[in-house]
Amino acid sequence: MLEIESQAQNSFQLVATVMDFLRRVALNKGRVLFVESKENWNEVALNSNHNVIEAMLICLAAMYQTSAYETYTLIKSQNLFFKIETQRLLEISNFVKLCDQSSHYLMTYP
Repeated sequence: MLEIESQAQNSFQLVATVMDFLRRVALNKGRVLFVESKENWNEVALNSNHNVIEAMLICLAAMYQTSAYETYTLIKSQNLFFKIETQRLLEISNFVKLCDQSSHYLMTYP
């Protein structure tokens, strides 16, 4: 079981923790369920501070090797309550794009 601190200021700080957990689950052939710790689920759907959802989007985009928008539309087609603001999606897309470019650069020029 993974508990992520609710005190994290942004989703980029959670990426390493979430990615390590997903690797551990994949090695053990397990399944993952992400649940944000809120008492009221309507509050989760309306809250604009979705750190875990954004971190999961970044990790899945890296694992699928797709853009953040492609990963978002894939998840959105299967999950009704997966909402991210357009501005945050743009920031996440730029971050994923920068990570892909740096990874490509490191593979090309060792």
